[in-house]
Parts: sequence; structure tokens; C-alpha cells
Amino acid sequence: MRMQAIFNGTVIADSDHTVVVEGNHYFPPGSIRAEYFAPTSTHTTCPWKGKASYYTVTVGDTASRDAAWTYPEPKPAAREITGHVAFWRGVRVVPASEAGESSVTPDLTPVARRIREEATDTWDDKVAVDRSPARVAASSADAPASSRRARSRSQGSA
Repeated sequence: MRMQAIFNGTVIADSDHTVVVEGNHYFPPGSIRAEYFAPTSTHTTCPWKGKASYYTVTVGDTASRDAAWTYPEPKPAAREITGHVAFWRGVRVVPASEAGESSVTPDLTPVARRIREEATDTWDDKVAVDRSPARVAASSADAPASSRRARSRSQGSA
């Protein structure tokens, strides 16, 4: 199923290949619109996924600190989400069919497609370079997902 992440009325991620872990859709790196993301110094640690790195999402004048997270080098049990990005804190993740007219990404012109590809390369660089010391969440409210370990692929799920 094609999923979209929407913030401030703008599609910031779009993919039909998300991976669902603990109820969160993890979007592949190539589906992220990197121009809306800036790395933060926030890091948390999950006992089975490993160290998460966070990003502030900004669209227009609206920003949500640490609204996106990724596991650049997850533990073996979570390797299928390596570099994938999940969301919370004001980012809506919905099936594309439910996203609504105002949030659908228009077809990209060749110039826009090139810019998006360059932004994706930049995103890949951010994920690989952001290696600042981990900051453990002060409370479970700061954790991006529940402690349940239910995992399933979004594709083919009934």
C-alpha cells in the first residue's frame, strides 16, 4: 500500500515500500524529501533496534523538532529498517488514497526530479555522517515507539 508522510499540508515522504515496526511506517531513504529535514543532536537507544538519530522537520514557517528518526546502523534484528525513516510529533502517516487533494505531491518536472535526486543523495550523506554521542531519552514519552516488538511489512498485510 502506498503511504505518505504529511507535515503542514506537504508530502515529505511517499512510498509503497514502507516497513512497519511497532506500528510505525519506516520509509525508505529514497522516498524522503530531504529538503524538509535537518539533523538534531538527539539520539535514543532501543534495546533491540539500536541507536536512533533524529531530524527536525520544517515546512514553510512550521517546524517540529525530532519529528523524524532513523536507525543508520541498527542491530541485526532490525537490519531491514537500516536508514529508513519514521515519524511522529505532528507528522501524519496515511495511505496515499486518504491523504487528500491538498497534500498530493505533483508530478515532478525533469529539473525538480534532478533536485529531488540530489536531495536524496544529501539525505544519505546526513544519515551516514550524523554520529554524535547518544542522548538517552529522559522518559519513555520521548521514545519513538512502544516497547512491543510486533513487526510486519506494509506490503501484503491484510
